[in-house]
This record gives sequence, C-alpha cells and structure tokens, in this order.
Amino acid sequence: MLDTRRLILLRDLSEYGTVTLVAEAHGITVSAVSQQLRALEAEAGAPLMLRAGRGMRLTRAGEVLVQRTAKVVAALEEAAGAVLALDGRVQGSLVVACFQTGLGALAAPPARTLRERHPGLEVRLFDALPAQALRLLRNREADVAITYRYAPAPDDIGAGLRARRLFGERLMLLVPESLHAAAVAGGLGALSEADWIAGEDGTPCTDALVQAARAAGFNPRIAHRCHHFATMAELAAAGLGAAIVPELSARRRPPGLTVVPLDLPERRIDVVVRDGTQDRPVIAEALRVIEEQLHSV
Repeated sequence: MLDTRRLILLRDLSEYGTVTLVAEAHGITVSAVSQQLRALEAEAGAPLMLRAGRGMRLTRAGEVLVQRTAKVVAALEEAAGAVLALDGRVQGSLVVACFQTGLGALAAPPARTLRERHPGLEVRLFDALPAQALRLLRNREADVAITYRYAPAPDDIGAGLRARRLFGERLMLLVPESLHAAAVAGGLGALSEADWIAGEDGTPCTDALVQAARAAGFNPRIAHRCHHFATMAELAAAGLGAAIVPELSARRRPPGLTVVPLDLPERRIDVVVRDGTQDRPVIAEALRVIEEQLHSV
C-alpha cells in the first residue's frame, strides 16, 4: 500500500516544483524529502519524477498519483470531520489567512461574530498573500483562506483545495484634484501625460494598469512605486499622480481624490478550504458567517 505521507510530498512537489521548497514547507530536510520520494517510487514500481533544470517535473505516473492523492486526502479529511460532527459543537481553534486589504473588511467582522456566538472558539487571523495563504492551508497551518485572483488567472488552484467565489471586485481609478476634470471628461485616455503610482512590474494590479493604459492608447509613465494600495492612495491625494487600486482599497481613501470605476476584468475574491473539511462544524460555521456578512463589505 502506498504511504499517504509520501503521496502528500509528491503532491506538494507538483505544486512547488523543487524538493527544497517542499522541505521548507514541511519543516524537514531536503535529504529526508528525497528519501521519502524515492521510497514512494519503489512502492509505486514506476518513475514518478524527472529533473527539469533546477526543479523537478512529474512523469505521467506521478501526475496520476497526484490526482488520486487529492481524493485520498479529501476522504481522510471527511472522515476526521465526520467524527467531529458527531459532537456538533463549534469550539477549538480556527486560523483564517487573508490578504492585507481584506483583513479589516472581510476577515475581522466574521472573526468577531464567531467569537461572540461561540465563546469556546479561538479565532486567529494571519496576514498572507494568496500564494502563502494556500500554502498555509495545504500545510494545515490555516483552516480557511480568503484570497484573490486577477483575470485571466486560471480557476485551478491546485490539488486538494476547494474554492468558493465570494464576489467580484472592480478596479478603480484614483486621481487627485488636479486631474479631476480630465478624468471625468475623458476617462483613462485623458491621463496619457499624467504621472502614475504603481507597484512592482509584473504584479497583477500593475499589469492591469499597463494593459488598460495601452488599450486607451498610451504607455503609462510610472513615476512612483510602492507596495501598498493605501500608500498609493495617499500619494495620489498628495497630487503626485494617478493610481489604479481594487475597490476595497478605494473605499478607505484620504480626502481630495476622485474615484472612477474602470471597465476592466474584476478581481475575484474567493474563500478556500482543504477539500473534505468544509463540513467540519468549525469550518462550516466560519464559511456561513463569512458569506452572511458580505453585505456589510
């Protein structure tokens, strides 16, 4: 019989691409991971991995095993959840990983409600970008993740996880008072000579800015770089340029800014759990409360 723990290592290798990253995710040595994967190949009786540059890729046999592993792990999660459901009480601990912008608006209100309704439940929040949040879920360091995806990102988030769409978030143009008239009259195309505020090249929101500007007939002159949407809004309010941010970030903005909704693909907000855990009393209640409180976002 194939060892489940080794199957999980193979599954994570398919996600992370290198033995080093798998070892870091599990808190064990690289040699231990390699040894376990070689043992799994012996159990399976077929090659499961091939070296590809500095990383690894799976053979067809390895891919088949990873697909089956997701079902096996989900079944084990369901079995554990069925035992917990016999009691039915919402207690213990719940760790929610959420991106920074969503912590206050999407994670904090449900956390407060859950603690008020269930005094025996300890709720902890963890600030994590989507990739990190999904890694925490897979490693059982988080129970629920609230994440985002920009179009055209694929819907597949990897084996063993289940995502539920919460809502679509529009991208908004922030302009200072000096650019107010031009933005209202001519939209994005009227800002071809403006300075722009954005994150690093290659980040999703910066890519959205570049694509939208080019569709409007110009290449944006990015004069200021920063990592946080709230800081972008502050710089725009100071008159230093225009910015594009998601709707949640635009709601809490400094005075002196004009907000213009853009006709761009929405940013999708998801809630994600490990497949097979969604019926556990704590997680089921958390999912219910998160959706219940969406109207206040």
